[in-house]
Amino acid sequence: MKILFIANYPPPFGGVPSEVEIVTNSLSKKGFASHVICYSLFVNPFKKFKKVDENITVHRFDIMDALMGLITNLPRSLRLFKTFYVSNILKTLFHIGINNKILNISIKKKVDIIDAYHIYYPAQHAKIVSDELNLKYIVNVYGEIFRDEKYFSEIRSKLQPIILDANYVLSCSNHCLNSLKKLNLHSTNSKVIYPGIDTNHFQKINFDDAKIEFKKFEFSQKVNYIGYLGRYVEEMGLLVFLDLLTREELKDFNFIAIGASGELSRKLKQIQSKNSRRLKVFENEEHSNLPLLISMCEYLVVPSINERACYGKAIAEGQSCKVPVIASNLGGHIEVIDDKVDGLLFEPNNSKDLCAKIISLESNITLRENIIKSGYKKSVLYSQDIRGQKSIDTYKQILT
Repeated sequence: MKILFIANYPPPFGGVPSEVEIVTNSLSKKGFASHVICYSLFVNPFKKFKKVDENITVHRFDIMDALMGLITNLPRSLRLFKTFYVSNILKTLFHIGINNKILNISIKKKVDIIDAYHIYYPAQHAKIVSDELNLKYIVNVYGEIFRDEKYFSEIRSKLQPIILDANYVLSCSNHCLNSLKKLNLHSTNSKVIYPGIDTNHFQKINFDDAKIEFKKFEFSQKVNYIGYLGRYVEEMGLLVFLDLLTREELKDFNFIAIGASGELSRKLKQIQSKNSRRLKVFENEEHSNLPLLISMCEYLVVPSINERACYGKAIAEGQSCKVPVIASNLGGHIEVIDDKVDGLLFEPNNSKDLCAKIISLESNITLRENIIKSGYKKSVLYSQDIRGQKSIDTYKQILT
């Protein structure tokens, strides 16, 4: 069995790249081959092809690769022009060239299934090549429609055959799978496979057992920290988290921001400079250090304000590290957290309510401990081994 993925692959970690890494690793352990097609306008020309192991190959394409694909298969490129035509001619030519590259790799590597991680362009590439080579293909739905419903409504006629003809439509949550209904799109074969985490990696690290490691991050003593884990962007609720700094009820707490750079990175650093004693910022931190940083937190907040919050991988990572998680009551968060059982939910974009939920756990130690135990127990269900096996089972089902 050989699977071709049209998706990003780490680095960076998080979201789709981490999911693709989990699935390809699971396939490799079973002896199955994976080819990952990543494309970007800017790629290190010396790192376009990488053998992760004997069964996993990552191909990183850029504009020059697209141009070569365009030239080497000119008759087919002309046929594809109408399909990919947009007002930006360079973007059109780019997608035509990349599609030719995907076709060539699929033929050369004798691919069985194409697994596309986006409802439009990756899925469109998957359908075109699969139709031409009589292959199977899968479409993965995340939060694309929630990000720009107007745009996807305008291209609904193009999306409909992609969804209808897919051998499977997968999603990371029921919330995101149901986003198709906004466009009145339906699939006869669809299911949810929740994202996975490395439960062996995300484990609680006790301060007294790792003082040297904590000292590297300038943690000289165990104090009460409230943590944020996510990209430094507004839609993930970073501003809601930062507003906690102003709450008198939380004056005895310090704060940790852990995440990838984004539109609010500069503002975050400005706020840190004014609150250097209470706020620590770890931007683009190594994945290997995340359990240690999470373990410093008394509470981990996941305050997304946008319905694109399809799942909340940070929730499971916090639960696995035995840290009580408080998340906004929207999107896929409610599929991961059973309120007052294995976490708490708060009103989205409401730092006052978030603050109240933190205080409620501070004053109810029994509830706090029960949430930690139940959250840790639930996190095991999201192990990467379970997640990877569900994908393998789906591939086998398609091919039988």
